[in-house]
Amino acid sequence: MTRRFGADDPRSLPIYDIAVRDPWVRPFDEALDATGDEAAWFAAVREALEAAYLATDDPFQQSGTSADAARWERNRRPIVEAIDRDGMMLDVGCANGLLMETLTAWAAERGFSIEPHGLDFSERIAALARLRYPERAERIKLGNSLSWRPQRRFDVVRTNLEFVPLPRYRAQIEHLLAHVVAPAGRLIVCSYGSGRRPAPRVEPVAEMLRAWGYDVAGEASATEPNGVVVTRVAWIDAATPRAG
Repeated sequence: MTRRFGADDPRSLPIYDIAVRDPWVRPFDEALDATGDEAAWFAAVREALEAAYLATDDPFQQSGTSADAARWERNRRPIVEAIDRDGMMLDVGCANGLLMETLTAWAAERGFSIEPHGLDFSERIAALARLRYPERAERIKLGNSLSWRPQRRFDVVRTNLEFVPLPRYRAQIEHLLAHVVAPAGRLIVCSYGSGRRPAPRVEPVAEMLRAWGYDVAGEASATEPNGVVVTRVAWIDAATPRAG
């Protein structure tokens, strides 16, 4: 019997291929489908990420990739194409803070001054960012991107859909636009993959957002030398979030 998914679940979209999900997270997805226990999903994912990130001193692995400096820049620099303004930036799922640092530097090269802030749902992983950037420690917050509300909203917010369970992807976008992104701000949505993973490798974020009725203001991507697309970026302007 074919399982039916709700309209907010990307698995209900013809454009979505479940093969883009990292193999390590699929058992947690299956458990959630069977039990509906969302808290257990977050606990299991948190434990797995802490085990991986805290087991190394390598800054790239602590940020969720096995890249070296050159590959990191090639695969993450497309994100900065979405930053077209000065202001406060929130990196959702900030890990050790490396992406905040590099995006701030790359934005400066383009003439934009960014004040970086971070959010992570693991206190132990957030501590890596506070240790790496003690001068910014107070800007690194603990929270869940489905519910966290800042005292002041951000001009730019960057996130990945995969920080929440599949059935909550759309809810995360709605919450960030309603409570975290400033009224004239921008939400940047990213998906990362691996050139070594069998195709497909990255979630079709722009197509997913459009399928949910959002007006995608722009897109960018990164490709490995072998031609494999490993980063997709799409962004929504909070002032005009809906298509039509």
